[in-house]
Amino acid sequence: RLRFSGLNCPELKGKTDMEKWAGQCAAHVLRLLIGGKDIEIKIDGTESFGGPLVTVWCEGRNVNKYLLKHGVARPYKKGKKK
Repeated sequence: RLRFSGLNCPELKGKTDMEKWAGQCAAHVLRLLIGGKDIEIKIDGTESFGGPLVTVWCEGRNVNKYLLKHGVARPYKKGKKK
């Protein structure tokens, strides 16, 4: 599994119904943005569980920045989950 570098995105397996709903919304936006398209992935490092931290580009657009700008994700603050 890939993690967006610098982002805290809602997850589909959230603890509450609201978190799960937010995860479904984020997944929907991501499918609309990159679904069926060629993407470029830049590996920026490794997260605490060993998975890759990535920046994703699609059609010249930085997907990480798009998700932040449009409120789909929040900036990741190390050690803090809000």
